[in-house]
Amino acid sequence: MAFYDTIITLLNNLGFFNVILPFLLVYAIMYGILSKYKILGDPFAEGDKGKTTRSLISIVSAATGFFIVASSNVVLSLKTLIPYIVLFLLTVFFLILAISPFLQKEEKSGEIQLGNRTRTILLVSTIIIFTLIVIFILGLYNYINLSLASTVISSSQTFIETIVVLAIMLGIAYWAVKPEKGQGSEHSKSR
Repeated sequence: MAFYDTIITLLNNLGFFNVILPFLLVYAIMYGILSKYKILGDPFAEGDKGKTTRSLISIVSAATGFFIVASSNVVLSLKTLIPYIVLFLLTVFFLILAISPFLQKEEKSGEIQLGNRTRTILLVSTIIIFTLIVIFILGLYNYINLSLASTVISSSQTFIETIVVLAIMLGIAYWAVKPEKGQGSEHSKSR
């Protein structure tokens, strides 16, 4: 851990976090935006025209990066804001990852067949559970002021958590083993 702290301190003393990273971030974002929307021309055009446009986009992006780095207030704001943006993007990524199985239109062979109602219930419950997890992990529940409810919940929090976890487990077990509509009558006829 001391080696890691030494490297971070060295990079900080060299201005890596105050100059180089903000410059690279602004340069990459500006270059991407100017290339994507072709504001200064098509950078992917054939011949000298594309090469000239890429050079122009690079110069404008570098100039913008240097202007941002020159302002210490903007760099301080970027250093404060970027971790929260990355945390937000990771949260959105994991939410999309959690709900993507419920949003698929086609079901592959060998998978459990879900009805639209079941799919909707699972999607909504996944979003609610994910939202609650994010609220508790980030400590956002401290900002919710429910005086009476918070007193009741804090006094019986362990009991409520146990009941909720057991209810979720039993609900999943019931859903996994329950017979489909029409399937129960076929089993009784085959016997």
